[in-house]
Amino acid sequence: MHLLILHFYHVAVKNISYELDLHFLILSKLSKFMDNKKCIIKTLTSRLNALRKVAAIFSFKTQLMIANGIFMSHIVYLIQLWGGCSNYLIDAIQILQNQAARHVTKLSWSTPISELLKQCNWLSVRQMIMFHDLILVFKIRKERRPVYLSNKLSNQFNCNTRNAKNNKIKQNQIPKLPNLALSIGQ
Repeated sequence: MHLLILHFYHVAVKNISYELDLHFLILSKLSKFMDNKKCIIKTLTSRLNALRKVAAIFSFKTQLMIANGIFMSHIVYLIQLWGGCSNYLIDAIQILQNQAARHVTKLSWSTPISELLKQCNWLSVRQMIMFHDLILVFKIRKERRPVYLSNKLSNQFNCNTRNAKNNKIKQNQIPKLPNLALSIGQ
């Protein structure tokens, strides 16, 4: 166990412990720190206010480009780290995303959120978390890097798959299950 001084959203967080056995840092106190809504919620709220100011001026296409640039890019940034935080933080981010979609589309409050997200071509926050986690797993499996994570993800399954029927894998082999501290499976 080592200690690290982390600067996050211009706030110094001292003495954060992390594990060395993973390629990326699994910060044990990051979840508690991210639960402090002042960080990401404050930033997203100020960006939402900027988006509100341009809502009446620009067309839908221009507003969508602005929203993708100043709002959605901030949500996606470090999503694998904050994606494992408490549900109330993810819900708060989802509410801000819904408000941003309403300002971009200029639709009424009676319009379902699914329709707003569909028109903006956005995923919900939980869908984005799952999507980016799956991309990370795919990259680890495809590139086989880092090796210690790649070894934890197995291609062997103890079930009847197409590969099992074609005798490409052994039927009775016990699969290796990953024991990773990713935000998958909250």
